[in-house]
Amino acid sequence: FVRLADAGALTGSLLDAGCGTGEHTILAARYSADTVTPITVKGHVAGIPIGVGSGPSDIAFTPDGSEAYVTDYLSNAVTPIDLITREAGRAISLPKGATPQGIAITPDGSTAYVADQGLGEVSPISLPSGKVGKPIKVGRQPFAIAINTKGTAAVVTNFKSGTLSVIKLSTGAIIGTIHVGAGPDGVAMSKDGAFAYVACYGKNETDVVSMQSQSVTARLATGTRPTAVAYSAAAHAVFVANYDGGKGTLATITVGNNSFLLRSPSGRGRLV
Repeated sequence: FVRLADAGALTGSLLDAGCGTGEHTILAARYSADTVTPITVKGHVAGIPIGVGSGPSDIAFTPDGSEAYVTDYLSNAVTPIDLITREAGRAISLPKGATPQGIAITPDGSTAYVADQGLGEVSPISLPSGKVGKPIKVGRQPFAIAINTKGTAAVVTNFKSGTLSVIKLSTGAIIGTIHVGAGPDGVAMSKDGAFAYVACYGKNETDVVSMQSQSVTARLATGTRPTAVAYSAAAHAVFVANYDGGKGTLATITVGNNSFLLRSPSGRGRLV
């Protein structure tokens, strides 16, 4: 499965549906319809929509591909989906006013971290129990979350603060606050955890952040209103989805040894 946002952004991890067919499937969250629709990539066949909470915004998958978790922005909840039966489970309630946006799951599948946009916090959820843990205070209007492959740290974009919060997951402590371009939206991390890639919606750029120095090392003009980012280790590339006035464009950043070749939506390349 892979997550597909309303704006046309393609992010997340491509997984087998879990039923052994080898047929890849996309999950499309429809904010206005309160549903998530499975779409088979081969043939572009849409399945039966799955009802979730009000205003589904983001989707994360367990490492084994058996479940998905959907943030319900208007319901202040997270809805689990069984990807085998394609049925929604009981929603996990979040604090009043949370308005959850982004979500990410640790590599061991034990915990989901949810960006509570309305409260300026990140809520950890124990997936075995569904229990919500002590919230972690971050910046204003946290939007998206990415977790490194070791499961030791998470990064959170704070849209109104123009910052990226770095969380040490073992303690829940903030170990860094990095200033990035205006309106940071989507975020992804490299496989080795050395870099974070931040779509800066208000600056029309994608910032490359060094996790070692906790600073921006490159600012790439990836398109108009970038909203989502996906990193592919196999392709050695970062894909950036731009809202672009509703047209929906895609930019590609080819990642080398501390170098980044930008392929803009027009196809022009620039080495940084």
